[in-house]
Amino acid sequence: MADPSTETLEERSASTRSIELVLQQLWDKARRVSALVVRLRQENAGLRDRTRELEESNREIFSEREKLIVQLAQQEASGRDSVDEVATLRQRVRQLEDMEVALRRSLDDLTVQLEEARREAARLNANGAGPFTREEKELIRQRVTDLVAKINSRL
Repeated sequence: MADPSTETLEERSASTRSIELVLQQLWDKARRVSALVVRLRQENAGLRDRTRELEESNREIFSEREKLIVQLAQQEASGRDSVDEVATLRQRVRQLEDMEVALRRSLDDLTVQLEEARREAARLNANGAGPFTREEKELIRQRVTDLVAKINSRL
């Protein structure tokens, strides 16, 4: 017949290994979530920088476009017959309008990406609900409960 103290030591050793395994899995998931949150924050910062750049560029283009419109209106009002200059200014205004449209689309795309990154970060940071499924949480709860019951029964 086996020695009761040997059996107790073996059970404790098995319980300890089980706890260590669960804790290691928990630690690995926490590290992965942490790395993902860091990456999302970096992407978020990059998207914000790009958004600021695009907004500044858009303001500059809009300002130049407005100046050209004023110049065009002044030339047309002054009655100059410089058809080439007027055509050039009109062409430049069209180019700037096209650039503004492209920049607005790009800004809209970046805004959507920024919102997606924010939602993903919020989902991962939502009270610890992100990294584990319900089944995993229940399994961990059950294991911890079982381990606590075993430890209490041995004490």
